Amino acid sequence: MNPYIWCYLLLIASALIPWLNSEVIMGGMATHAASQGTHWALVLVATAGQMTGKCALYWAGRGALRWPGAQRKLQAWKQQCNGRRRSGSAVLFLSAVTGVPPFYPVSVLAGSLRIPFTRFLAIGACGRFLHYAVVVFGVRWVWTIY
Repeated sequence: MNPYIWCYLLLIASALIPWLNSEVIMGGMATHAASQGTHWALVLVATAGQMTGKCALYWAGRGALRWPGAQRKLQAWKQQCNGRRRSGSAVLFLSAVTGVPPFYPVSVLAGSLRIPFTRFLAIGACGRFLHYAVVVFGVRWVWTIY
């Protein structure tokens, strides 16, 4: 199977399964990529896969899926975040780039708080793109040293 398809599918899975580490996946794929163009393609595919999975989490937070027991936590988060539109976007971007706070619950919270989907998608995709660019090109740089 095409490595880009594998990358896309694995990154969707890593977006939905927290213990499946996307950075390890991308690091492994970066060591096998032949050229800088291939590395950029991996970054784009990884971003697309990760955001596909995170969009599912966003819609779950929006109410498309019901998670028993999670409603109380979501309500508590909503009360803490209400009225902080600008800081919400900053937290979303910070989470997408660094993973702090973890992007998994932030994606659910973004849906729960009714952050516009296009804003979530744009900010999340930009952040994840930067995140995976650092991972892939960092691994490439280290790989060339050794």
